[in-house]
Amino acid sequence: MRGLRGHAVRTLSTMLVTVAIVAGGASFADATGAAITLTPNSGLAGSTTQVTGSGYAAGETVKLAFINTSGGVTNVNQLGTATADSNGAFQATVKIPSVGTPGAQKVRAVGRTSHLVARKTFFVTT
Repeated sequence: MRGLRGHAVRTLSTMLVTVAIVAGGASFADATGAAITLTPNSGLAGSTTQVTGSGYAAGETVKLAFINTSGGVTNVNQLGTATADSNGAFQATVKIPSVGTPGAQKVRAVGRTSHLVARKTFFVTT
């Protein structure tokens, strides 16, 4: 009986951790250390921002996208790519799409081979 109870507790613990990860919107890639910063992190639609990334694989291509959500509709606009250096870091200047709606939107960076993901909020101003 004791072994069965221990198994049930382990199973429940695993399920709770999984639910917490899913509910928090995290993915396994998010937890690996890939990160980006935006300079500036706000501006008008059509303005530019510099994306600085780290934690990717050396030489990896990183896809950059703008995630715009408005009125319950989410659109993904590709911004381009960057190549990580030998330390897994990159810099790229991107143009925020003119269709960006005011408010908190996201810039996303995804490593093509590692599938590492980093996101940062960009505030579209009016």
